[in-house]
Amino acid sequence: MKIGINLHKRILLIYRSYISTRNLLFVLFLLIAFPKISFSKNYYFSSSSGNDSYSATQAQNPATPWKTIEKLNNSMSFFNPGDSILFKRGEEFTGQIILTRSGTSAARLVISAYGTGKEPVIKGTMLVTGWTQYQGNIWVADCPKLSSTPTNFFINGKSQQIGRYPNADAPNKGYLNIDSHIGTTSLTNSSLSSMPDWIGGEAVVRSSRWILDRVPIKSQRGGTLVFSSPTTYEIQNNYGFFIQNHLNTLDSHGEWYFNSTTKKIYLFSIIDPNTLITEVPSFNSVFSSESQKYYKIENIQFSGSVDKTLTINNSEYIEIKNTTISGSGIDAVSFAGCTNIIFSYNNVLNTNNNAVIFYLCNSVRSERNKIKNAGVRPGMGLSQTGQYSGMILKGNNNQCKSNIIDSVGYVGLLFDGSYVRIINNMISNFCMTLDDGGGIYTWSDGKSICDDRQIESNIVLSGIGAGEGTNEIKKIIAEGIYMDERTMNVKIINNTVTNCSGGVLIHNASNISVIGNTLFDNIRQFIMSHNGDESSHQISNCIVKDNIFFSKTESQTVAVYQTIKNDIRTFGLIDNNYYCRPADESATIFTRFIDNSVSKTDYLDLSDWISIYHHDQNSAGSPRSIKAYKVLELLGQNKVINGQFKTGIETWNSWSDYDNGSVSWDNSNILEGGALKMNFSGLSSKCDGRLFAYTNIGNLVAGKHYILRFSAITSDAENKMDIYLKNNATPYNLIAESRNVILNTIKTGYEILLTPEVSSSLGRLDFKINENKGSVWLDNIEFYEADISLANINDSIKFVLNSSSTNKVVQLNGSYIDTKGTKYQGSVSLLPFTSVVLIADSNPVSTPAIPSYVSSVIEDTSPSKIELNYSLTLANITPSPSAFSVRVNSTDRSVNSVLISGTQVILTLSEPVSYGNTVTVAYTQPSTNPLQTTAGGKATSFAPKTVTNRVNAVDPPVIVTPPPSTVVPNTPPIPVVSYEAENYSGFKGVLDASGSYDTDNDKLSYSWKIPDNIPVSSKHAAIIEFLAPVIQDSRVYEFVLTVSDGKASKSMNIPIEVLPYKPDLKMADIVIVEATAYDLNDEPSLVLDGNTNTMWSCKGEEQYLLLKLKSRFNITHIMLSFHPEHVQESVFDILCSFDGKNWDLIFEKAKSCPFSGNLQIFNFPDAKPENEYRFVKLVGHGNSVDNWNYVSEVRIFGYPHTYPTEYGTPQVKIYPNPANELVNIVIDEPNYKPDFIRIVSLAGEMIYNDRIDPEIRQLQVPVNFMKGVYIIQMGTGEITSFSHKLIVIN
Repeated sequence: MKIGINLHKRILLIYRSYISTRNLLFVLFLLIAFPKISFSKNYYFSSSSGNDSYSATQAQNPATPWKTIEKLNNSMSFFNPGDSILFKRGEEFTGQIILTRSGTSAARLVISAYGTGKEPVIKGTMLVTGWTQYQGNIWVADCPKLSSTPTNFFINGKSQQIGRYPNADAPNKGYLNIDSHIGTTSLTNSSLSSMPDWIGGEAVVRSSRWILDRVPIKSQRGGTLVFSSPTTYEIQNNYGFFIQNHLNTLDSHGEWYFNSTTKKIYLFSIIDPNTLITEVPSFNSVFSSESQKYYKIENIQFSGSVDKTLTINNSEYIEIKNTTISGSGIDAVSFAGCTNIIFSYNNVLNTNNNAVIFYLCNSVRSERNKIKNAGVRPGMGLSQTGQYSGMILKGNNNQCKSNIIDSVGYVGLLFDGSYVRIINNMISNFCMTLDDGGGIYTWSDGKSICDDRQIESNIVLSGIGAGEGTNEIKKIIAEGIYMDERTMNVKIINNTVTNCSGGVLIHNASNISVIGNTLFDNIRQFIMSHNGDESSHQISNCIVKDNIFFSKTESQTVAVYQTIKNDIRTFGLIDNNYYCRPADESATIFTRFIDNSVSKTDYLDLSDWISIYHHDQNSAGSPRSIKAYKVLELLGQNKVINGQFKTGIETWNSWSDYDNGSVSWDNSNILEGGALKMNFSGLSSKCDGRLFAYTNIGNLVAGKHYILRFSAITSDAENKMDIYLKNNATPYNLIAESRNVILNTIKTGYEILLTPEVSSSLGRLDFKINENKGSVWLDNIEFYEADISLANINDSIKFVLNSSSTNKVVQLNGSYIDTKGTKYQGSVSLLPFTSVVLIADSNPVSTPAIPSYVSSVIEDTSPSKIELNYSLTLANITPSPSAFSVRVNSTDRSVNSVLISGTQVILTLSEPVSYGNTVTVAYTQPSTNPLQTTAGGKATSFAPKTVTNRVNAVDPPVIVTPPPSTVVPNTPPIPVVSYEAENYSGFKGVLDASGSYDTDNDKLSYSWKIPDNIPVSSKHAAIIEFLAPVIQDSRVYEFVLTVSDGKASKSMNIPIEVLPYKPDLKMADIVIVEATAYDLNDEPSLVLDGNTNTMWSCKGEEQYLLLKLKSRFNITHIMLSFHPEHVQESVFDILCSFDGKNWDLIFEKAKSCPFSGNLQIFNFPDAKPENEYRFVKLVGHGNSVDNWNYVSEVRIFGYPHTYPTEYGTPQVKIYPNPANELVNIVIDEPNYKPDFIRIVSLAGEMIYNDRIDPEIRQLQVPVNFMKGVYIIQMGTGEITSFSHKLIVIN
């Protein structure tokens, strides 16, 4: 409620009560004393019932609203701080809001919605009509009103691809090869000819891996195109390009082309577009503001713009919340030069270029937004650098937290500036259009130094890569976290990166801390790379510790350390890391450096890395090894004709880069008899000197498996060898993935599995060594085709991820060990935004050690906490507070929370313990989440144990009678409460008074006065929780806190406004309710009777309710009531299915409110509402007291099936809905014969109840109750078989 309204109401009350002249003068004095106080007004807009001729006063009444955006822009002078501009829900408005008014810090200007239904849509598009057939499937329409070239085109609300040649689904993703070029303005492709003529079209040129340039085609000579503007960088041969926005590109349904000269738009459509809704953007922005402040936008959908959909420049104190921005022609949201921005709970969808930009903005809070499909169509974004990205955050003191960024053309999240926090974000599927980027990326131009940046607890997965259109199509450069050129002062802590080209890349950057991260199943897990000019930024002062670098397959590199100098040892502190590749622990670390102009390259195992570079002295490798395959049988003959070298090295050849290498026969018995010796006669002083020994092995077939076995010895302890399968004809290309081994100074046998990717009748086997190492001897070389049993790596390695904001317990179907050697059986518990890599344990601990209770104590410094000490370190698996029983002076004292910390369990009590109290504690092992070690040893229950009470006695007061003038009065305590002023019905809220204080440092006690019918966790704790009731209209509930220091007390009123939760959603019709069993009269149909005092109950684990919906339904949340009379925590799973056979797990071990069984809401996870379901199963796991399951009411909310034509004819029709005076009910299904009708509120209150004749087909029910949302139920006997939502607007 706005302050201005409250003050004026008080003034008017004074005026009405005291009409005398004296009091009237007093009122006038108040008005003069507060000249800035003004009434806050609501201005309403409706595109269906509005009229722009209404006055400003009339527009403050929802019955006489204004109509258009044009009227809004022309009426800016009417709007004052505190006013609200409200658009009617369920309606569309066209135009661009140009905001020229501001609010104040005490009274923001608000742009929001009113009414019921979906959010209002503000569009920047215009309809395209009057299509005529141009030729074949190409249609044309005039667009004379377009003032600029459209950047998008929509058919039935869906954005379409601009015409392009070749199409995106052509080979190489539609890129043509650049055979030759001239500078930045011309290229040639031999497959192009003079026909068709592409002049006037647009070439989209991949001028680098991270840039797509759009350049107009000025002229054409055969296959040579000349451009009227240059590309960003010089064009590169063997890179790619395609042509777009030309009439000759139109050959697929939905492709379009705009002729800017004639202002005609052409469309390829296989059906008459006059039967479709076709639109183009006609406004540059849908919302814009310049140099404004203190305003808020919420509950609006913005769609379709030529350029940026939301443009906000040089503004401050702006909040944008709960909006949807979609269909942007270029960028979706652009802030520039702004400060104090809150951008939260928004959906940014389907933008052609960047999704959200904060450019030179400070004090930004971007939280809990969802970005999807940004810049995923090549050529429809902008040219030059910094395009096709998810979020760009440039400025100081900014925070990006708990956002979901999915499916992005280039960088997921780009940041720059000082004092930046990037926390708990989920970033996936990036670098889909461009690459050489990252999920999280930053760089610096070196002109300024940024400080204090932290990337913490993010999850980055699936860097796709975009090699098409480059000269290395198969190369992927999509790093998880990428610290690029000259980056400094960043901490990368506790992140998870998986399925990218690199986990974390430090490239020419310094002062970077990489601590506690898990990098799993990337092509390269961790990279530190200093390349380019020697003068470029060197790697230094880095900290790399406590990380897990885990390569899932033997082809993945665990770590890369490379530099153009010889300074790997001075990169920084690198220690206490885990370098894991259980499929092959050899050659896991790649190193390269230059010494005296000679490049030296090595593949090292961990021990060699430690001994050579002196890093990772306390690091470790894999705790277990995994055999990637098993040889079942060798097939045919040995393909190496001479592999024993008994009489010479016939059939073998050699080649070296600088003719200083050779192979020879050595019969000095260094191996078994004769051997092939590889040796350099001297160093070439070159950086790439190599020696190859090779032999022909004949026909090799793609996809077949071959086993290579050989013995080797080297004179140099650091020598490595690479093995290749090649085609022995120009260009001598690789036909299988290369392999490498570490050689030893003692005879060692090797076995390698090789699988050709392409067939060759001229197969060749190569062994390669580098010239800066010693000699190598080979013997016993065998190469066989083999029958192989490949191990399923997923059976041996389990990767568990928790991307939620709550703890997650994952059940295990075997024994596992993590990289640190901790063993797991039964389950593993994960904190929010963490992960763990587990390896199947071939040597499990059969009986894990059991942690035993040792002692318990209450310290004087924390009288509300009991510290239980155990004999072993406990896993972070937290039992329910109900597992512990605490008694103080033989009276139960409830436990509010449980915390696990090492060997301690810390219980927080509802009230503190006093001096001299006798305290006992007992523990009953629960069926879920019992106390246990990380190895799975579960603590046993124990009977009440005496707790050591160390709370000190309060010293008796020393009574002194000072002179009257020296008496120091007691100062009352100051109540301070932290809380959210608004809370949605059906959800828990928190009131935190722990910040209250007393200037005399007296000990405080708390007492809460609770509104009627509001359940709370405690009435005497500093921090309490409450469950907001399910209501139909907003309502303010007032809590009262009284804080006492024992001598004086002070009270504070806390108003909480409870809002209806998503009232526009529909409630699913549940037609069948079944259960595995039920107790006595507590049958399953009672969960639909609208009465929270009845219930389904059943004893036992895994008992369930099965609900069948009338039709497929898009579920967003479920409302449940458990047992209002019992204060206990129920545990349950929710599963959903389309067909009743295949089930999706929605909630696992979900828990109800522990202090109330009233109706509460459980939101489906973000990934689930996209699915439509017909069946819902609620599986009970008992409650915190026993194994009984109680469910009183079930209501399911969301959206009906997407395709209404598949509904069939409904058995009951209800109209009008919304209803005013009466509602008609028509029963169309002849076999449906209900004998009762009820109407209940969302809170479960029975509003209407009547018996009806089963033969009646139509009836009317008077609507004589308050406006709101209700549920109509019909059925037979006491079983409800039909339910439907009814909206009353009376």
